Amino acid sequence: MTESKPTVFVLDDDQAVQDSLVALFIGMDLPAEFYLTVEDFFENYDPSRPGCLLLDVWLPGGGLNVLKKLTESQSILKVIVVTGHGDSETKKTALELGAHAFFEKPCDSNELCKCIRQAMEPMTKV
Repeated sequence: MTESKPTVFVLDDDQAVQDSLVALFIGMDLPAEFYLTVEDFFENYDPSRPGCLLLDVWLPGGGLNVLKKLTESQSILKVIVVTGHGDSETKKTALELGAHAFFEKPCDSNELCKCIRQAMEPMTKV
């Protein structure tokens, strides 16, 4: 059995955001997969694959619904919410639903990288 390297999954309907993250993940030497829709993510995501999910909560189909579904299914993904329209209630709800962290766009790329590394660290140890 081969174990897959932890992957950063990005679920954000803003192509410009996705494009800006490509270089970040190349610099971190992390594999990444990008999804524009909730449907596309769930059609392609294998729950046995380790990693973290960067999730925009204001997606058609509902980002918080994605978080809730992953939590209910006891997903191994660490979810980092990154949103352009955050407020204290949304942050509270996301954290209660199991989000690892919550960032508002535009966020500091160094802080985001630090959070991703922290979320992925247990998965990269042999």
